[in-house]
Amino acid sequence: MIAATNRNLKQALDEKRLREDLYYRLAVVEIDLPPLRERIEDIPILINYFLNYFNEKNQKRIKGLTAACQDIFLKYPWPGNVRELRNVIERAVILSASDKIDVHVLPERILSYKFKKPTLIIPLGTTVEDAERQLIFRTLEIENQNKTRAAETLGISLKTLHNKLGKYKQDEN
Repeated sequence: MIAATNRNLKQALDEKRLREDLYYRLAVVEIDLPPLRERIEDIPILINYFLNYFNEKNQKRIKGLTAACQDIFLKYPWPGNVRELRNVIERAVILSASDKIDVHVLPERILSYKFKKPTLIIPLGTTVEDAERQLIFRTLEIENQNKTRAAETLGISLKTLHNKLGKYKQDEN
């Protein structure tokens, strides 16, 4: 028997909301699986799995997600965990008329979610050059070291980004 819950069973046991004999029947092998929002690296794997499954089920040939859609999937916190992701992919496969899923087929609750923008706190007294360096390295971190996306986010050319990175590396030596 496999059972799943989002409750703390030990706490429920202590508060007498769960029978002790039932707990010991279920607690043979416990697996703690963190919520999907804490396993972002699993999202692309699950997307591919569900795409293949729902493509076959609905006789579709959707190849993947647009970059904008992929970005939303990776930033959305998935409060319904894998089940919610599965349902969103199923809906998107059914509604999509293209070979890529785009944001217009996503549910309103996802599109209206207020995504938190990453922040950088720079203390007063920091030089402009050091503030710029921190901003560039933080942006690169957020963009997973993708220099093209970092340059776009910063509003500078890729060449300018490379020049600044070269200068910062020179300053470190």
